[in-house]
Amino acid sequence: HPTQPWLLIGGERTVQVWDADSQGLRYETQPLPKTVMGLGWHPQLPNQFAVISGDTLIRYDMTKALPTRQFTWGSLLFDLYWSPDGQVLATATHDQGLHVWYA
Repeated sequence: HPTQPWLLIGGERTVQVWDADSQGLRYETQPLPKTVMGLGWHPQLPNQFAVISGDTLIRYDMTKALPTRQFTWGSLLFDLYWSPDGQVLATATHDQGLHVWYA
């Protein structure tokens, strides 16, 4: 995390946020549809992150149990990058493209 001692960890089909100071679990997603392929913290909002699971980009807010937004593409997605202002996400796609999403 850019400003907190939090670690964002993607397992096979879940994502966990651990506090490195207390070594406690802060947040865990529900099981995702596919394997986690990418994840990243929102650059401006401290409780938010995004995850790639198969062909779906999922945005989370740690103050809520369920995802805040989902985007689906027609092929697998790999890795993600937030724009510095947090308004846009870019993902690499299995169909050899780059897809830009308005967060």
